[in-house]
Amino acid sequence: VDVVGHAAGDEITSPEGIALYLRELHRAAPERTRLVEYARRWEGRPLHLLVIGSAERIAALDAVKADLARLADPRGLAAAEVDALVGRLPIVTW
Repeated sequence: VDVVGHAAGDEITSPEGIALYLRELHRAAPERTRLVEYARRWEGRPLHLLVIGSAERIAALDAVKADLARLADPRGLAAAEVDALVGRLPIVTW
């Protein structure tokens, strides 16, 4: 209510309201979140991704992304490397 002016589910939140809400979530917990603008719609509105995790995981996010990229195309990786990546990487959803 304090951020977008209405309770969740009471009315449809505008794209601007959603972006504002995501920015406020990130501002409230910057060590546990990362807010990424990953694209823009044809109207020019930003599309955001809010990453949420422990402070340690957020601090290591770039390393996690690099390891996920390695795992996405495991050609050239030894089976032991694949097993190690699968064993230590977090579950990631989009």
